[in-house]
Amino acid sequence: MDLANYIFEIFVKVFAIIGGYGTVRYLIVYSKNRKEDQCMAEVKEHKEKHVKIDERLNQGDRKFDVINEQLCNIDKKIDDKFTEVDKKFDLIVKLIENR
Repeated sequence: MDLANYIFEIFVKVFAIIGGYGTVRYLIVYSKNRKEDQCMAEVKEHKEKHVKIDERLNQGDRKFDVINEQLCNIDKKIDDKFTEVDKKFDLIVKLIENR
């Protein structure tokens, strides 16, 4: 009977060690996977912020392009007016010279 109890205790201890190792191993893997999931979530959030920033920058670029185009149009109108004034001035000078 003592031998049976002794063998039983050895089996219980072996299974406890194996079970304990399995539990610890599971907790380590679970913890590692949880940290990886958390890191991936942070990376995803960071990328989403960059996408939003890039979208805002693109909107700003488009607004800048529109404003730049408007300024170019204004500059062209001013140049056209100066050309027109130059022509009128030349005409006035010719009229004065012809008198």
